[in-house]
Amino acid sequence: MAIFTFSGFSAASIISSGGSLTAGTSFMLDPAYDSNLALTFTVDDDDTNFGGSSATQFDTNQTVTVTNSGGGTVASGLVRLGLASTFTTPGGAVLTLYEVRVSGTLVGYVANGQFQPGVAMSVSSAVDTSSTGVTYSTIQSPTYTASANSTITGGALNDSINAGAGNDSVVANGGNDTLFGGSGNDTLFGGNGDDVLSGGLGNDTLSGDAGNDIFLIADDTAGETVAGGTGTDTLNYSSSAARGINVQFTTTGSGNHTFTGLGSAGTFTGIEAVVGTGFADTINGANDLSAGLSISGGVGNDSLVGGSGNDTIDGGNDADTLTGGAGNDVLLGAAGNDGIAGGTGNDTITGGDGNDSLSGDGNDDTFVLQDGFGNDTIAGGAATTVDVIDASGLTTAATVTFSATVGSGTLTSGANTATFTTLERVFTGSGADTIVGSTNADYADAGAGNDSLSGGAGADTLLGGAGNDTITGGTGADSLSGGDGDDLFLIASGDGPDTIAGGIGRDTIDMSAVTAAMTVSYTADGTGTIGGTAGTYTFTGTEAVLAGTGADSLTGWAGSDT
Repeated sequence: MAIFTFSGFSAASIISSGGSLTAGTSFMLDPAYDSNLALTFTVDDDDTNFGGSSATQFDTNQTVTVTNSGGGTVASGLVRLGLASTFTTPGGAVLTLYEVRVSGTLVGYVANGQFQPGVAMSVSSAVDTSSTGVTYSTIQSPTYTASANSTITGGALNDSINAGAGNDSVVANGGNDTLFGGSGNDTLFGGNGDDVLSGGLGNDTLSGDAGNDIFLIADDTAGETVAGGTGTDTLNYSSSAARGINVQFTTTGSGNHTFTGLGSAGTFTGIEAVVGTGFADTINGANDLSAGLSISGGVGNDSLVGGSGNDTIDGGNDADTLTGGAGNDVLLGAAGNDGIAGGTGNDTITGGDGNDSLSGDGNDDTFVLQDGFGNDTIAGGAATTVDVIDASGLTTAATVTFSATVGSGTLTSGANTATFTTLERVFTGSGADTIVGSTNADYADAGAGNDSLSGGAGADTLLGGAGNDTITGGTGADSLSGGDGDDLFLIASGDGPDTIAGGIGRDTIDMSAVTAAMTVSYTADGTGTIGGTAGTYTFTGTEAVLAGTGADSLTGWAGSDT
């Protein structure tokens, strides 16, 4: 009997899209594969044909010893070839991958040609080889180690290619590909699809082409040249081990990037999003004229500046400085004591945890406060705009106190206080909130919860929202709305004249503190007017009116009036 020795792959080294390599499935050789992971098959056979009986799963004339690169025995026993899967490499070679089964168990694979690790390939046909087999001379023993300065071409599927050392050229073509250049000055081209490209060490050139591509850039690179192509493409520096990044947009989608303390600078074009490091980053998109950038600073004390479009800027944890610039921007400080300026445009600004300084500039801005927002300072901007505090997400009770200066006051929730100026509207959350107005025309929406709203002097707008609210307009021509729930509207001597909307529920107007004569006239069910010394109130959606101590008169409507 003759002895035949050849190398192949372990079962784990072949990554399949769906179990057995049948027609229509795809597979790849592990991107990290090299000759150190090869298995050696030593077969003792009485002829030159490597086959086996499919009925018994083995051929008594064939035995094998399978060893790894260290010489250890992986398996031994009766052996046969199993399924033969035919595929075409990106270079056009038609090859076959054979199962090697020892005593019926799949141990590994052998092939009749060489193919590249990390490249996905489709199986065109698959047949059992037990009846025919192949000659041992057709089975090659390649090392499968990527050579330096190699050229690798992927297929139309989702390729994963590790080029290894050397100055490599990788073209992935279609699919959502993952490309890693390794050391050397590499050129990586993702082609169509949503690709992930990482150049590794060296001065690399990375091109995404069509699709939403991600470029992973660490601080061990000498200077990457990146071309995003069409789609929403991202520079991601989050793998930096020790340095922050300085990213400067010099025009729309283009600019340069340098790691702190490193002299080599890279360039980029066609970029719409940037993800920073875990250190102090400077990302400046002021010269970007696109429809909008997405900038995420991550951990570290970052300085982030948007462009002229509608940008989304997330500072991440630590003390960040965020500037939206022109456009309707969304700015998020997250944890840390942040300074956030919206710039021109209708911006949405969230300070997050920490003691933040928030400003909106000259348009209609919204400042979002959430539970645990810290001690913030908020400046809305020009008095001609409508700037809003949106604290509707608060679950703990809030107290809003408007001060004598127009648009100014405080919002306190638990241990957190926001001090605001030049704000036009305040919205609170689901707790039992308290609103205290000033001598100015204040606007407050208390949201859900059993709230207490008092307008003070001035033409106020007070909305109770859902819940059983108590609303006092005070002096001035106020607009009062109860919303859902059983609401109580309190009128004292000298108050009004107000416009009252009860809403859903049993709502009551209480004039019991009024000493002057009042005239109540119903014009429809729950609708009418109240005349007094301060003028005429109008009301809708109320179910009861409680008269005061004066000589009041009531003119009813059809039905039972209270």
